[in-house]
Parts: sequence; structure tokens; C-alpha cells
Amino acid sequence: MNISILTTKEAKRLIDTRTTRLVSKMLNAFIQYQKIKKVPVRTIYDHQDVSILPLSTRSANVLNNHNIKTIGDLCSKRRNELLAFRNFGRKSLYEIIEELAAFGRTLKE
Repeated sequence: MNISILTTKEAKRLIDTRTTRLVSKMLNAFIQYQKIKKVPVRTIYDHQDVSILPLSTRSANVLNNHNIKTIGDLCSKRRNELLAFRNFGRKSLYEIIEELAAFGRTLKE
């Protein structure tokens, strides 16, 4: 890909992708370090703000409107609870499940 002829949209997408990969690598290294120290992974992220998840605007707004501020708050919800929220559908649910999986977390069973 020739960087000198990228459109603004392509450049933003490229930056977002590279940033996401970098953050993911850094977090994975931290997780591995924590596993060596025998610290449960779930405690690392429970107090992190949901805004660190790269979610769509719709999903982020729904979580904000329902006062879900941290990853711990989000992980304490069941799938059917999230689907009951207005403007929150399957696509948003799958997006959240995928992003939580990247952090080694899941929704409540």
C-alpha cells in the first residue's frame, strides 16, 4: 500500500488498525506478566472504562445510557439483558462479545 496516495478515510482506518494492534500487543504482554504473577486476569480489567473497547457509536451510546461504565459492569450483564436495551441488537451484542474476548473476558452466563 502506497501511503502517499491514501484518502483520509483510508489513512484513519490504517491508523486505527495499527493502534488497535499495538494496544492489543501491549495488553497481551501485560496479561502474560500478570499470569506469571498468578493475578486473575478479570481483576485487571474490571475497573477499566468501557471506552477502551473499540465499539461502534451505537453500542457505546447504549452502554452509556444504561450507566454501564466499566468492563466489570459490562461483564456482569447477561446477553438477554443487553438485548432488552433499546437500540441494542444482535450486531451490537456480537460486537461486544468479540471485543471482550480480545481482553479475555465474557458476558455473564
